[in-house]
Amino acid sequence: MGSLDTIGGTATSGGGGNEPGLAVTGRTDGEAYTVSAGGRSLSISNPDGATLSTTVEQASDGSAITVTGSTGTTPSWTAPSGSTTGEAVQVRVTATKGGLSTSVAFTERVAASAGGLTDVLDLNFLDVTTAAGVSNGNNTIAFQSSDTTVEAYWSRITGGNGTVTPTNGVGLVFDGGSDTSSLNTLSFDLDPLFASYTVTDVRTNQYVVHVVMTSLVFPSAGNSSFLIGLNRGSTTNHNSGIARMIFVEDAGDGSNEKTKARKNGSNSTLQSTTAIKTSRVISLILTQGEIVEAMDTAGTTPPTPLPGAAGTLMIGSDDVALAAADCAYQRNGLRCFITSVDTADFTITRLLVQRF
Repeated sequence: MGSLDTIGGTATSGGGGNEPGLAVTGRTDGEAYTVSAGGRSLSISNPDGATLSTTVEQASDGSAITVTGSTGTTPSWTAPSGSTTGEAVQVRVTATKGGLSTSVAFTERVAASAGGLTDVLDLNFLDVTTAAGVSNGNNTIAFQSSDTTVEAYWSRITGGNGTVTPTNGVGLVFDGGSDTSSLNTLSFDLDPLFASYTVTDVRTNQYVVHVVMTSLVFPSAGNSSFLIGLNRGSTTNHNSGIARMIFVEDAGDGSNEKTKARKNGSNSTLQSTTAIKTSRVISLILTQGEIVEAMDTAGTTPPTPLPGAAGTLMIGSDDVALAAADCAYQRNGLRCFITSVDTADFTITRLLVQRF
């Protein structure tokens, strides 16, 4: 039994024949979306008159959610409440005909109820003060509508010649340069802008750092990529200290990207291959100041953080010492870094830190 590309989803074939066509309006196989609790419905295209089936499961416990019209083209159900920390459901639409099937499967994340999230820091880079490209080393990034500034460290590695240009109304414009074996990293010193970031804060709350990216281009097929992750405040780059990150790379076929988890010095195995998201939010969830997870959500709206949920990628942690008095990502502060690898181009429009 093989896996084949088809319209809107994944096709399964027993050999011979054509898999039925299937598309779900506004939904792509393997992606995740943020929705509100309450009534949900789909619009399904079934051009070959196949037998349809739509199933919905709650991610937290695997329980089935009742779907009205599950065999039709407009199924509906009620999404559960997000409580104060959010919820997620797994949706799968399957079309079957002549022993062959096609499916579209995706995650819908349900927003948390009001009061579950507190904004700690919100950097709107659309409001950044236009300036010449950042220079190697420390830079101060300023904003038009406030006196807020953020310290950002720019480093080029193994011959990198990329640039970052703060541009009002656009954001932080990353040009990955022309060297296809290099890296360019911008690292933000975050915790000095928090009202408080004590051991107690970190151990009694979880934090999430959302990075909003637009205009992503992978110029070097099968090579260009980006990294977004966390490190301790005293380490300014992605390849030392206790760096933990998500690693997204062009798949080399002109339409897809590959995702892995990465720490300083090594990658995980391939976690997924999905369509390239030119606009996305990378959400880095920090638990107990030690454990990092990542969410990768299409669009530009920061999702409700869902630690441990389906579709949330475990990035891991360093060892926690016995009777540790402090936390790995707190004792020396907290940095978030963004790295263009092998000429990748993109724009960063927002960095939002929340506590929950």
